[in-house]
Amino acid sequence: MGALKSMLLDLKACKVYWKNIILVLFVLGLFVINMSKSVDALFLVIFLLFLPLWQYPFAAYDKCSLLYLSLPQKKSDIVLGRYLLAVLGIVFAFILSACIGLICDPQSVKNGDMFLIASVSTLFIAVLISVQAPIFFKFGYMRSRIFAFLSLGIIAGLIGFALPEAVVGKDISSVMEMAKSPLIPVILLIISAIIVVVSYCISLAVFEKKDI
Repeated sequence: MGALKSMLLDLKACKVYWKNIILVLFVLGLFVINMSKSVDALFLVIFLLFLPLWQYPFAAYDKCSLLYLSLPQKKSDIVLGRYLLAVLGIVFAFILSACIGLICDPQSVKNGDMFLIASVSTLFIAVLISVQAPIFFKFGYMRSRIFAFLSLGIIAGLIGFALPEAVVGKDISSVMEMAKSPLIPVILLIISAIIVVVSYCISLAVFEKKDI
């Protein structure tokens, strides 16, 4: 219960950004669908828009630390609540994208492309969260916010280099067929979950030692 209360406090702390996020989602959604005629690009847009929402509570904690500390909650509740918020954001992004996909591009649901894009995006966010969260909990958002942008660029770059290397010497069509296997999204989601759990353990260990 303590972690859920902490998550709700985080949601209240960043509610000032909700209207902006919804507006941006709506405008970008219409633009992407109109330009690309595909929901695949929209998946990436929605998931990338999740990243600022993930970071807002850290900024709110820095600005309203006295409010957080005045409430009877454990450090472990704060950490778990923050990760629960991240998971909630990913689930929300997945559901929103799926709904848009069903309406705008039903074929992407039928052939499995939508689920593949969603699972890849989830893995990308899981890796980013696993890198950012321990540092935010250690140094605070205001002191390490520049790293948030650097880590996003570095991880995107690594993925960009890794994907071409992964298919070197292989037939592209066979790689694409393998990627469309129903097991691939499941495997990617399992890997994402493992990464987030490991990151949570690291963040908890770091935050427990922090003097606040």
